[in-house]
Amino acid sequence: MGERALIKSLAKHKLSVLTLMEVLVRPKQVGDKQAVEDYRFVLKTFPNLALRPIDESCAERASDLRATYGVKPPDALQVGTALANDATGFVTNDGRLKRIRELEVMVLDDFVDGKTQT
Repeated sequence: MGERALIKSLAKHKLSVLTLMEVLVRPKQVGDKQAVEDYRFVLKTFPNLALRPIDESCAERASDLRATYGVKPPDALQVGTALANDATGFVTNDGRLKRIRELEVMVLDDFVDGKTQT
């Protein structure tokens, strides 16, 4: 998959609220209140990006992923939320998630350092 496919997949991206928690940890640890506000602003206002709650449907999908692939609970919740919200792609930094077959998993490292395919 090339850069165009990655950009197209981000056109209507859905994130679980777990993403908000994950990105706020480090700025809070170092007391960077401005970074906390900046992350909140970007995740809540970025075009075509929607934070989704983790509900019963997401938990069911996450349990399927844990049972099938043995992925860690946070990863299962992230991907489960994507699936429950009809996502067809998932962008991550974790190449281990490529084994999930229910949607296309795109690893960011595959799109940097000359690895892109167009």
